[in-house]
Amino acid sequence: MSKLFTLASWGSFLLAILLWAGYGYLIIKLADERTLFSATEVEAIQSAERNAASSRLHSLIRDVKSEQELLEELARTDVLTAVKTIEAAGKSAGAKVTVSNATASQLVNKANSQSVKDLRSVTVTVNGEGSFQSLIRAAKLLEALPFIASVQNLQFEELPLSADGKRRGDAWRMSVGMRIITTSPGI
Repeated sequence: MSKLFTLASWGSFLLAILLWAGYGYLIIKLADERTLFSATEVEAIQSAERNAASSRLHSLIRDVKSEQELLEELARTDVLTAVKTIEAAGKSAGAKVTVSNATASQLVNKANSQSVKDLRSVTVTVNGEGSFQSLIRAAKLLEALPFIASVQNLQFEELPLSADGKRRGDAWRMSVGMRIITTSPGI
């Protein structure tokens, strides 16, 4: 009986070792599968992020390209057309507006002090006479012209009384310094 008992003990011991070995193998296998699953999940997330970033980049490029085309279209205005548009804006506001003192220069990039390709700046002086309300309307129109331009300075002046001491109806004068950006080669 003692031999049977010893044999059963050794058999139980071997069975316990086999079960522990099987348990260890399953733990290692599950850990490997979890690591593989985590790696696959991280790769899928990174791939999705790359695709989203690529999509955003393509969208941004498309938007920038359309905005660049719009900017180029706005900058194609020649100086003569700009002057006529400014004078027409003053006339529609009820003021007598003239453009004088045009000065052209090449645009320079402040970051690297290099000339900006094909862009030129034209500084003009816009003079106007009329009622204060008409000059204010003209100034508002000058800030909303259909080409790239900015008002650099704006000055209003009340005209002196006439020789007989009476005030004229167009008793105000306006002087506006404007900067027009163009790609027009005729400058």
